[in-house]
Order: sequence, then C-alpha cells, then structure tokens
Amino acid sequence: MVAVKLSAQVKEIQKDLDHLQSSLEKRDTYVECVKLRAEVDQLESQVSALWDYTNKLRDKFNGH
Repeated sequence: MVAVKLSAQVKEIQKDLDHLQSSLEKRDTYVECVKLRAEVDQLESQVSALWDYTNKLRDKFNGH
C-alpha cells in the first residue's frame, strides 16, 4: 500500500518536474529570441548608417 502511494507521488512529482523544465526551456527560448531581435535591430541600424554614408560620399564625388 505504501509502495503504491509512493509510486503515485513520484509520478506526480515527475510530471511537475517535466512541466517546470518545459516552462524553463520556453522561457530560455523567448529570452534568446529577444536578444537576437535586439542584435538584428542594431545590425539593421548599422547597415542603414553605412548606406547613408556611402550615398553622401557618392553625392560628394558627383558634385551634388
């Protein structure tokens, strides 16, 4: 009787642990996506600044 009760409790705890682990993995994935989004935004800004600089140089050399 005690063994059956303990087995049920262990299964319930394992289920809770699996759910917690899944939640942590989802959170980690979300955090990583937010970090990557920030990096992409920064890179897009840098590329835009480079194009602006390139266009200004072109205009300067073409006499505009």
